[in-house]
Amino acid sequence: MSTRTYQRWAPKHWDEYSLLDSGHGARLEKFGKLTLDRPDPSVVWSRGRNNLEWRDADSRFEPTSRTKGRLEPCGGATQRVGK
Repeated sequence: MSTRTYQRWAPKHWDEYSLLDSGHGARLEKFGKLTLDRPDPSVVWSRGRNNLEWRDADSRFEPTSRTKGRLEPCGGATQRVGK
């Protein structure tokens, strides 16, 4: 029987990064104070968190073509500006 070890693939200097949730083709990630909803086609399972947390992301990556896209402000960013 073999024993596998898993490594954290994020660079060591990414102290302020965390993966909050993933599912339905996307990842909900936190970079410092910013929360981003980014696509990931390899994520084929259901999301673990409720939709409100996803809607509260500061930005969402919107694809404009197969290999390009842009970050669009959403829920969390709008709430911050309004405060």
